[in-house]
This record gives sequence, C-alpha cells and structure tokens, in this order.
Amino acid sequence: EYHELELLAEIIGFLPKKIHDELYDHMNIIIYNVMEGVNERLEEMHKDKAIIIFDQFKAYERELETLLDKAFNRFEQYMYTQVWKLPAHLDIQIYNDSINLDINEETEDAMNEYIDALRVKTRAQKILNIKLKRELQSVEYQKRSYDTFRRLARFLSEASKKRSLLNLEETMGHVKNQIDELTETIDEVLATVDEMELNNAVDLGTMQRTESIRNVLEILSKK
Repeated sequence: EYHELELLAEIIGFLPKKIHDELYDHMNIIIYNVMEGVNERLEEMHKDKAIIIFDQFKAYERELETLLDKAFNRFEQYMYTQVWKLPAHLDIQIYNDSINLDINEETEDAMNEYIDALRVKTRAQKILNIKLKRELQSVEYQKRSYDTFRRLARFLSEASKKRSLLNLEETMGHVKNQIDELTETIDEVLATVDEMELNNAVDLGTMQRTESIRNVLEILSKK
C-alpha cells in the first residue's frame, strides 16, 4: 500500500518547506524591528553614547542571530518528524538536509560560508540604511532652518518696502555721520563761549545765560 505521506511528498516535491521559510523570515523581521526600535530609543535617550550603543547592539545582534538559527533548526526538525511525520526512508534531498541527514563536512562548510556571507551583506545593508536615515534627518533639519531664515528675510523685506525703511547698514552710517557733525558743532560752541568769557565781551546776564547753555551743551556732548 502506497503510504499517504510518501504521496504527499511526491506531489509537493518536499515537505512544505515554504511554510518553514516564511516562519523563519517573519521571526527575523520581528526581531530586527524590535532591535531597531530599542536601539533608536536608547540613542535618543543617551545621544552622547550613540556610537557605543550602536556597537553593542551589533554584537548582540550577531549573537541573537546565532541563537535564532539554532532554535529554528530544532523547531524545523520537530516539524518534519513530529508534525508532518515523513518517514525517515524517503529519499528527498531537502528533507534530509533539514534533519541533518546525509550532510558531509564539505557541504556543511560551504553552507556555513554562504550563510556568513549573507549575514555580512545584511549587516552592511542595515548599517547603510541607518546612515542614510541619519543623513536624511540632518538634511530635513537643515531644510527647516533654511525655511525659517527664508521666512525671516521675506518678512524684513516686506516690512522695509511697506514702511519705506532704509537699508540697515546705510541707516547706521547716516546716524553716525549726524552724531559726528553734532559733536563738532558742540565743540565749536563751547570754544566760542570760552573765548567770549576771556574777552569779557558780555555782561553779567549774558554770562549767566551762556553758562546755562554751556551746561546743556556739555551734557549733550557726554551722551
């Protein structure tokens, strides 16, 4: 009598390995999402230690990948032998590989090298994604800063046109020139007053008024 499990394996070609592959992929995605979320949260809380946190997570991630692979190998073997219950005598290469049958040392080394190469590529891709994400955040921050400066410049330009304001540099230069001219005038008036007193060319009332003017001019010259 033809064994129904042999018929199942013959029709499918192997144990529904796609189910195992999907489970493995989803487990990896969940773990990577959790790792990335925790990593970002810790870096946000301790920005001064972001590099240290990143390096520690890389080491932890490699260890976690190894543990996941070992655990999933045991799970896959359990699925083959206990759930699907395929007989051990079935000559199906994928099935035999999955339960560690008929694998020589050379094949195992080749598989390990291939897995290691894939891990290196995966880590490199993740590091690149993180760097690109940070660069994007930096560009977004600069863009917001430029937008703020652009709005401020637009506001000042519109205010200048509406109120007929002069250029700030020209205005300050104009004010400085006026102050210099006022200072020169005050010096000339004070010199004239001193000369008038020395020549006794004024009466007492004029001298009193002159003294009052002198006091005012001296106060202005000090400001």
